[in-house]
Amino acid sequence: MRIKTLDEMDKIVQNNPELHWEGWTVVRLQRDDYAEYLSVGTKRDGQWYKRTEYLPDSEGWEIPPVIVK
Repeated sequence: MRIKTLDEMDKIVQNNPELHWEGWTVVRLQRDDYAEYLSVGTKRDGQWYKRTEYLPDSEGWEIPPVIVK
C-alpha cells in the first residue's frame, strides 16, 4: 500500500502501537521471542522484537496493508 502524504502516514503511526517514527523512517516493532536469533531482532525493556523499517522514497512510503488500522 502506497502512503503518499506525511499527514496520512502520521495518522497510521498514531493509530498503531507497533509503529513509531525515527526521523522520516517508520519503524515497526513486533513482539517475538524468536527475534533474539534474527538479524532484525532488537531488545527493548527486556523483551525481544522483530524490527522492520519503512523508508520513504520520492512517492511516499510503501507499507503492507495489514499494518494500516
